[in-house]
This record gives sequence, C-alpha cells and structure tokens, in this order.
Amino acid sequence: MMEKCLEHTHFQAKAPYDKERFDLKKELIRERDVLKKALGKEKE
Repeated sequence: MMEKCLEHTHFQAKAPYDKERFDLKKELIRERDVLKKALGKEKE
C-alpha cells in the first residue's frame, strides 16, 4: 500500500516538470523562428 502511494506522488512531482520543459522548448523554437524571419528580412 505504501509503495503504491510513493509511486503516485513521484509521478505527480515529475509530470509538471515535463510539461514545463515542453513549454520551454516550444517557446525557444518559436523565438528561434521569429529571429530567423527577422534576420531574413534584413538580408533582403
């Protein structure tokens, strides 16, 4: 019983971290794309 409880809390602690990391990655990709577009316009 106790083991199952520990497993559950461990997963709960891990899940928000994964989501945060995913959101951060998405944000970085978006910023990179914005920079690419800005740099592309300067070259024209």
